[in-house]
This record gives sequence, C-alpha cells and structure tokens, in this order.
Amino acid sequence: MDCNYSQIEKKFVDYILNLIGPNNEQNQIRENKFIQIKRILEKAFSEQRIIANIFSFGSYPYRTYLPESDMDITIILEDKSTGHIITNTSSDFQSK
Repeated sequence: MDCNYSQIEKKFVDYILNLIGPNNEQNQIRENKFIQIKRILEKAFSEQRIIANIFSFGSYPYRTYLPESDMDITIILEDKSTGHIITNTSSDFQSK
C-alpha cells in the first residue's frame, strides 16, 4: 500500500481546524474589528503628520485562531515630511 503521510497529515490538520477554528461569521467580526482599529490608528497618527502602516500577523490572517485568541497587530510609523521610519517612540512625536 502506497501511503502519502504528508497528505494524511494535512487532511487531519484541516479537519481539526474546521472543527475548532473560526467560521465565516467569526471571521467577519474580526475583520470588522481590525478595520476599525486600523482606521482609528491611521486617523490619530495622521493628525501628527505621521503615516501609520498597520498590518496583522500571526493566527488571525491565516484564519487559524481560536475563539479566545488575540489579534496580533504591528504598526510601522513613517514621518510624512521626510519619509523616514520612526524608530523612537518617545514623547517626541506624541507632543506635536
């Protein structure tokens, strides 16, 4: 009997994720929350002449999160006038 274990493993993982993973309604709720957070952050930083590039990572974009999982977000800040990435998050830009 010729057996491909990698296919069996993938099918098993897919089966388990479909049992415990998010459904379409949960995906839409999380997507709406991410969009809302992204808009709030972009607006807050744009008032300080800063471009906020906001990305999700981890289990959320891969749709492998559990119901109680958090949402991992990273923010890369860019100075609008210079185009430089802001690496110092001290009060220098917070007080402008």
